[in-house]
Amino acid sequence: MKDLEDAMSSYFNQSGFNQEMSIPTPEIQKEGTYTYQPEMDGVPPNSTDEHQIADRRIMMADANIDDVDAMAEEIRKLCNAAWGSDWGEFRSAFANADELESTKGKVITYDLLIRSIPPNKSIKPKFMYNVKEMVNGQPTGDHLRVSIMQFDVVVEFNIWGENDLDARKLSRRFETLLSNFTWRLKKVGVSEIVFNREQPASVSDKFFPNKPMRSLLYAVRLDRYHVMRQSMLRQIEMQLEIMDAQE
Repeated sequence: MKDLEDAMSSYFNQSGFNQEMSIPTPEIQKEGTYTYQPEMDGVPPNSTDEHQIADRRIMMADANIDDVDAMAEEIRKLCNAAWGSDWGEFRSAFANADELESTKGKVITYDLLIRSIPPNKSIKPKFMYNVKEMVNGQPTGDHLRVSIMQFDVVVEFNIWGENDLDARKLSRRFETLLSNFTWRLKKVGVSEIVFNREQPASVSDKFFPNKPMRSLLYAVRLDRYHVMRQSMLRQIEMQLEIMDAQE
């Protein structure tokens, strides 16, 4: 296990990732030079535990993964780091049998089956707090409105092998990898990922006759942050008022 973790650390450090599990100063990091620092004094008094959840996620995550394709890219990196870049291929689901035929060696595919709103969660983006916009450490005078929306998704991972035994072995390796490195996926912004069940290959709509495959279903929770500048909101509102007046 230590050899695997050493390989993981080496791989991600070379890729520009920080493997340490330290918790940085609360901030939301976005693309470019923007750094968004939460104004904790501005938290609405009627905030629920969702605020605390969002704040911890912002504190602990190096990024925010809010879709399955972004999560899949991180899992691809995990596979390459743990097994070497020549282990096989991790990719989206095959569109047809011909595409599968043209792909040789070990393959793991993924596909989103279901995306829904968790029970008892807001059915629309829920306002969390305003954040002060900072550019290179200096306030711009603008603020951003941060809202959050959560989704529960079911992701199907299909593991393909040269024969049934080959597919089963790779399936076990993949399941163990995700179990041991769930923390890594959480660190880069996945809210939660847990094993749901293994289903017979023939049940999957990705099944092709005479093609050995194992089908694993995982339950994933993703947080999607909606960030909008207050100045942009005001600009849109003014434009709408002008359009209404012209009608």
